[in-house]
Amino acid sequence: MKVCLLGPVVTSSYYGGVAVFDEELAQGFVDNGWEAVLVTSQKDAVKKDIPLFIATKSEMSEFLNKENPDLIIASLAYARLLPRKNLAKVAYFLHGFFLQSYYGPLKSILASTYQKWLIRRCDYVFANSYFTAMINKEFFGIKADEVFQLGVSNEFLRNSENCDEIAKIPNSIIFAGRLVKAKGVEALIKAVRFLHKEGVPHTLYIAGDGPEREYIERFAKENSLNIILLGRLDSGEMIKWYKKTEVFVSLNPSEPFGIVFPEALICGCKIVCPLTGGQVEYLMDYKESVSFVNENDEKSIAYGLKKMLQSGNSTVSIENCKARFNYKRVALEMIKYIGEK
Repeated sequence: MKVCLLGPVVTSSYYGGVAVFDEELAQGFVDNGWEAVLVTSQKDAVKKDIPLFIATKSEMSEFLNKENPDLIIASLAYARLLPRKNLAKVAYFLHGFFLQSYYGPLKSILASTYQKWLIRRCDYVFANSYFTAMINKEFFGIKADEVFQLGVSNEFLRNSENCDEIAKIPNSIIFAGRLVKAKGVEALIKAVRFLHKEGVPHTLYIAGDGPEREYIERFAKENSLNIILLGRLDSGEMIKWYKKTEVFVSLNPSEPFGIVFPEALICGCKIVCPLTGGQVEYLMDYKESVSFVNENDEKSIAYGLKKMLQSGNSTVSIENCKARFNYKRVALEMIKYIGEK
């Protein structure tokens, strides 16, 4: 059996979550005994461990006739490359949704309308969480046939195993993300001020950069807060900081899936996160090591942080997380679903 992954791949100029998804899912299918091929329109794509074809729309029919895949999984606007006549089953994967607050009203409507047009030529629609599926159905009229929760990359799993000897810094919290109000960073540092006033031992490490950096530095200095800005970290450095810190916090209330949360779990972190978002669906299984908070309420965030800081070591089985959050499992679930259909 053969699968074709149609979408972006990682290049020297592009490193996006969907690109990682395509490459990792392709490897997941290979690990389950399938053949896999990556297809993209990125002209700067380079050779991969999985066979790679750089295609234009006019070349897709010939390519598919030659490769004769049993299944095509298309992401983003790459489904536009599909020919009108195609014998393979096609699944379109929903990685998120077009929020008006982020994309603006016009682009949100146009993008979702275009996506609906692309999906018309697909046999199935998959989503990365029930949250993603619900938003697309209720707001954009796009119905998902099945949900497949994602995994972390094999590279992350390998690199995390190489950092097993790193000890946790007592009473440590880490936030990672772009330093903008939309990420909840302002609410977070105000929550840390509550911890400071209550005398709760803590240090907040902030990984990332952005327009709010100066405000954070000034606020921390004015309120004598234990906040250390780490700047931007690459993936290897981020793993080390996951390993070093006790509590990971992320406050995006509309996270479609939230790959950072499984990454943090695998590195032994406890978690503070919003009550909404795709992460709630799987983090409920680890609720003794997770605190769900109102991301708009600084006191709620502060209580969640305090609860996790004072709850002892994470009770989550790292081996269980590795077995659950990997792409071999994702691919196997897709294989079973397609087989049953």
